[in-house]
Amino acid sequence: MLLFASEAFCKEHACLTLRPETAAHNADQIAHCLGKPRLVKKITYQADVHIDQKELDYLIGIKPGQWVTQEMLNRAVSYLWQKQKY
Repeated sequence: MLLFASEAFCKEHACLTLRPETAAHNADQIAHCLGKPRLVKKITYQADVHIDQKELDYLIGIKPGQWVTQEMLNRAVSYLWQKQKY
């Protein structure tokens, strides 16, 4: 899974590569990228297969206008892996 963030959102990285078998590594990457809570301005999805945007919105649980924390991103990634679809 690739998670893209604007440079204004993420301290250094514009893209994080997250793997289901390395939850600790994913959490470290998210912590390194995010640092402090950040305001979400927009969420978009891109895929080469059909995705259900409403299901993704529900699983991720983060909406534009919300302040997102490391814990929120870790939980969202965990839910996506548990679904074994994304």
